[in-house]
Amino acid sequence: MPTQAGNSIATAFDLGTVDASIKISEDTISNTDSLGYYKFKIAENSKLNIKLSGLSQNVDLFLLNADESQIPTQSVFGGNVDENIIQNLKAGSYYFYVRGGGTGTNYKLETSAISLGAIPVDNAGNSLDRANNLGTLGTTATVVNEFIGNFNGLDIDYADYHQFTIAENSSVNLKLTGLSQNAAITLQDSLGNLIIGSDNSPADKNVTQNLRAGNYYVFITNFGGNGTSYQLSSTAVSLVDSQQQINR
Repeated sequence: MPTQAGNSIATAFDLGTVDASIKISEDTISNTDSLGYYKFKIAENSKLNIKLSGLSQNVDLFLLNADESQIPTQSVFGGNVDENIIQNLKAGSYYFYVRGGGTGTNYKLETSAISLGAIPVDNAGNSLDRANNLGTLGTTATVVNEFIGNFNGLDIDYADYHQFTIAENSSVNLKLTGLSQNAAITLQDSLGNLIIGSDNSPADKNVTQNLRAGNYYVFITNFGGNGTSYQLSSTAVSLVDSQQQINR
């Protein structure tokens, strides 16, 4: 039985909450009824997939935010080619509509959404003055788990700062592991000046440096790449009774 989509936002057909189960809608569009509006919700951040098929005339497909502003992703192939929109979206309410004309055509819509999970919590600040405080380092590792980069186009975090203190001259070791995408780590002094850094790659990073007592920063970035989780493990071993050279 036809869905009977409305021809305006106010009369949009309500698909309810869209999830991994495909919702199928069928209707007709013509030169006297050239628009069909639908509204829907997604309960969590998801990859939306809308497929428009069964066309005998050209029909285009558009996606809208809850405030009715158009999302750049659209499907406007010519002729009776199937249309398809795939778009990552945050949890919330949205609309889409079909637009056609000519002598009219039946159409079929298949709508689904696959969860992308929650946007990772960002406990690491994106500047020196907002740096996450690791406290005073010692021989027991201080471990934090974070995320850096682009999270499926829904959130972007290209800078993570952590700060730490060493109470006496020490050999500091910073390990960056658990990467699935490129990332780099740098050790900075109390003013944010570079002391030592790593390459930007998905390989584990191991930075060791002899330092004088004081305050320091760790900067992690992936220079605008795809996102990755990471684990930062930090230790400091006293050099007070050692003959090792202090580099800073």
